[in-house]
Amino acid sequence: VRKDGGASQDAYFVSNAFAAYQATKNISVHLNVNNIFNQKYLTGLAYGAGVTYDLSKTTYLNADYTKYYDRGDQKLEGLTVGVGYRF
Repeated sequence: VRKDGGASQDAYFVSNAFAAYQATKNISVHLNVNNIFNQKYLTGLAYGAGVTYDLSKTTYLNADYTKYYDRGDQKLEGLTVGVGYRF
């Protein structure tokens, strides 16, 4: 953190992974991991999994669970539920 209160960050490289599986015609399951190697930058390590259920070709429901660890070993986790529309 700079003296003026702003944050600064050196250059970094981040590796993320995402996998999805079409379980049925209407249901897909996905898994994602961000910052796989837990590189030191302003955020931390996050991973999650979710499911999407297609109501129609344009409308779907989804639920995602995410767990986040920051640099101070603080943990945050949550569930997101939503409705989406494809244009």
